[in-house]
Amino acid sequence: MCGVAVFGVGYRRIEAVASFLQEAANLCGLLEEMKWAAYQPRINERERPILPKSFAKLAIGELKGAKDAAWAVLRGSRSADGADLGAVLFGGQGRVAQIPQPQPFPSFDADFIFPLAERPTVTAKTLFRLAHEILEPEYGYYFIRDELCAPNMYNEGGHAPLDYGSLDDEDAAEIAQWRDYVSSAGLWTGEQPQLRDLFEINLLSERHLAVPTERLGLLGDWIVSGAGRGRLEGIGEGRALWVLTDAEMYETRPVLSRAGLLKSARPRYYRDLPIEQQRPDPGLVRRRLTLQ
Repeated sequence: MCGVAVFGVGYRRIEAVASFLQEAANLCGLLEEMKWAAYQPRINERERPILPKSFAKLAIGELKGAKDAAWAVLRGSRSADGADLGAVLFGGQGRVAQIPQPQPFPSFDADFIFPLAERPTVTAKTLFRLAHEILEPEYGYYFIRDELCAPNMYNEGGHAPLDYGSLDDEDAAEIAQWRDYVSSAGLWTGEQPQLRDLFEINLLSERHLAVPTERLGLLGDWIVSGAGRGRLEGIGEGRALWVLTDAEMYETRPVLSRAGLLKSARPRYYRDLPIEQQRPDPGLVRRRLTLQ
């Protein structure tokens, strides 16, 4: 399964999140397969299920009782051979800060999961541009995660334990750490904004590209000043997609880790590179085998 997650600062109405989720489902050809929808009237209140066909009303602010809601979800499923329960889940969710807001910093985030098919990065880029048009996020990433590992919870702070081994523990710790970092506003209040990790596609803003780092200078300048560091594709208003191949991630990720720009830097091996050509790097925090 593939997914995009986006994060931003400031106040957004739940209608904007619902609009992104509905348009994302339509873009991916999944809208007719959506089976569950809900919203949360206020933080700490119970969620209220609604019919998926009523989600369009939420997106345009015409759903009774959903004014100033804090959270919304739209999900579907389809049968799939090899999946844990014989089906895969897709769709997404998003949350916004409320006024007055109990969080230390007003922010929002959303994600959308879709089945891996032909040219998934093209779909991911389109979803990022859609998110930019509707929500104006300042950070985001595109990821691939096996259905057995609960990709729908990757951005939410949960995971599906596979064998309760050390890799499982590390995965759970990384996911929880990132969610805590987002919830505590660390993503926005730190002097040096950190990326969750380095992904094939990263949505960056001037907050990341134009802030000096101790080892690299300005990240945006560093990316474009050398070969093998990926490419920046501007999408407007100071936002850009940083796109890398597996080979470029393999060479660039340890550099970012040593510069302190990655919140997580678990060692991994890349699917599109021969395993015998890959080596552990001392700049990565642990020597464990995971897949990107």
